[in-house]
Amino acid sequence: MNNIYRLFVMAITICLLPSCNDSKESLDKLLEDFNSIIYIKDSGVQKIDMGDTETNEYVYTSTIIKAGADLSKETSVQITGVDKEELNSYNEENNTNFDILPENCYKLEEDNTINFSSEETYKHFNVTLFKDKVNSVIEQRVKTIYVLPLKLTNSPDSINQEKNILILQPVQ
Repeated sequence: MNNIYRLFVMAITICLLPSCNDSKESLDKLLEDFNSIIYIKDSGVQKIDMGDTETNEYVYTSTIIKAGADLSKETSVQITGVDKEELNSYNEENNTNFDILPENCYKLEEDNTINFSSEETYKHFNVTLFKDKVNSVIEQRVKTIYVLPLKLTNSPDSINQEKNILILQPVQ
């Protein structure tokens, strides 16, 4: 029985030897894919209390991170809104029932492209919510959970697919 086991182990070893070069190439490709990877630090659902401040504008600041094996690499990424179809998919996958805030309730920065220099490993991105409009929409449809879903797109580098969506949920 011992001899059969040894023969089996040797046969598997011999079969796997030619794939060592393929494994190295695969590993090199994998490492290349992660030279630079971008993600949202506070990804997922973020409940935000806009509070009773004097101003009508509430500014939420998010942090975009550049990580990976080559931090000196220059890169960029865009922040865009999630469309209704994507949000419906998110709702199904996460057992939620979110609806998108109307566009007049918020403002993204003029340039939604985040550019990282070779020295930068994070950048801030601001979203402005208009409290009176958000509160009006929420009060009109009490049973609806309104959110502002944002995602990272259009980067020449990898985007972490588990941390690429930020969902701002205003609460009263």
